[in-house]
Amino acid sequence: MASIVIGQSFSSLVEAKVAIKLAISEQHESYVVDYSDKTRFRVICPTRSQSTCSFQVRATDSKKHGVTITHKVPHTCSPATHFKARNIHSVEFLAPHHKAAVIDNPKISVKQIQSNERLQFNNTINYQQAYRVKELILREIWGDESECFAQFPDYIDRFKSADPQNRAYLDIGSDNRFNAAFFAPAGLRHAGRHLRGFTAIDGTHTKSRYRMILLIACGIDANSNVVPLAWALVPIKDEIWWNWFLIYLKASYPCKSIIY
Repeated sequence: MASIVIGQSFSSLVEAKVAIKLAISEQHESYVVDYSDKTRFRVICPTRSQSTCSFQVRATDSKKHGVTITHKVPHTCSPATHFKARNIHSVEFLAPHHKAAVIDNPKISVKQIQSNERLQFNNTINYQQAYRVKELILREIWGDESECFAQFPDYIDRFKSADPQNRAYLDIGSDNRFNAAFFAPAGLRHAGRHLRGFTAIDGTHTKSRYRMILLIACGIDANSNVVPLAWALVPIKDEIWWNWFLIYLKASYPCKSIIY
């Protein structure tokens, strides 16, 4: 645990906890939390009750010195004690190993993460652990998708206030959960008046946790370029939701003869 020394200070007890756990795990050693409250945090050897190992690391938050490491005693037990230690399989410990790889390639396979961990860090993890590592890193990069749904009402209000000609509609279920959202920006609505009398519609699955469907309508301009008219995010691609989409599409383009 070269990164942890007595007297080392931290900005908060939470930061100290993370540093202590990471330092121990990097040494492929194990620990259990002996106590943790608002002013103290201490870890000890998992076999302390069965052995004489006096290992401990303690961080204390005092008014005089702030958050500092006040005790650090190394392990004296057999290295076999730490074989397959649970903490070196934790998501918090594994995530920094693979963050750069996932950022570089968000489509990296879970099996590749398993392989990288084994080859680079001599640590064998199962499929579920590698999957959780990837999901944690993706949430850090892109945010929590479920939280994004809750932001749709505010986003639509801002979207409409930016231009009164913007069209957006939101469908909320009886359980107060997000169902679908429709968008037709003002600029595209104005352009739609000058497009050819043909509208193409299509839908595709999104690669997300909730498997939402993206519906889109497009037209063709005088230069034979494809111009998007409107799009919507819906739960499934069936007659009910296609009808929902087309009703708002027609309402957004009342002066255009749309052929479906």
